[in-house]
Amino acid sequence: MSVERWRFINSEARSGALNMAIDRLLADKGQPCLRVYGWNPPAISLGFHQPVHEVDFVKCHQDNIDIVLRPTGGRAVLHARELTYAVVLPQSSPFYESRVLPVYETISKAIIASLKLLDLPVEWKPSQKTLNNLSKGALASICYASTVQYEIGFQGKKLVGSAQRRIGGAVLQHGSMLIGDKHLDLPFYLKRGDDRYKKMIHEVMRKHTICLDQISHSRISYAQLAMALRQGFASCLDIEFYDQPLTAEELLLGEQNAGAYVPSEETHE
Repeated sequence: MSVERWRFINSEARSGALNMAIDRLLADKGQPCLRVYGWNPPAISLGFHQPVHEVDFVKCHQDNIDIVLRPTGGRAVLHARELTYAVVLPQSSPFYESRVLPVYETISKAIIASLKLLDLPVEWKPSQKTLNNLSKGALASICYASTVQYEIGFQGKKLVGSAQRRIGGAVLQHGSMLIGDKHLDLPFYLKRGDDRYKKMIHEVMRKHTICLDQISHSRISYAQLAMALRQGFASCLDIEFYDQPLTAEELLLGEQNAGAYVPSEETHE
């Protein structure tokens, strides 16, 4: 059997709307790839069908935080000091599955192999549900205060939050890998509750999540993490990468389509 070749794209930091448009564009192309990127400025991303009326648009604008919709589902995330990965798997890929969990498991194992190259003893295991009386309130809309069937974490705390969707026959899975703890500030950009309530949600998130800065003995940079992902995916999945940055055409199409991922508060009331 021949080794599958994947495109590796390191996009560095770009706007949230452009990032989402590019992920969708790559999914539409349907070629196997791993893309890594950051966010500039920081942004709150919402699952594509998630209501946005709870987001405080005024405060986000004041603090230069974008609000974007993801082409996948899932819950709200504040993206700041992190690395985001995106994987596209066409139906022709041996790693493609029509079911969500097998693909999620394959990608999770590759991420764990990558993090272990940085001497980070993370794990992938059935998660514990968030046990508190807030789960049906604000926490129901926040990614890093809720769980799916399995999580990548450390000592029972969540490190990576991911979302998956099939687009035009291909799988798009992307996820947030926490380097720092800025994600914890998300409750302060939601309308729900007073300051005391927001601080309580912040504390719940702090207890259920962890970032690489807390795990590693030395500060891990975006560049180190990007390289580890490239090496870890290649070795774990036995694939071969070729490096190809985003083309001028892809960037132009992304810019043209970025507006589709910028929600309007008025139209979501």
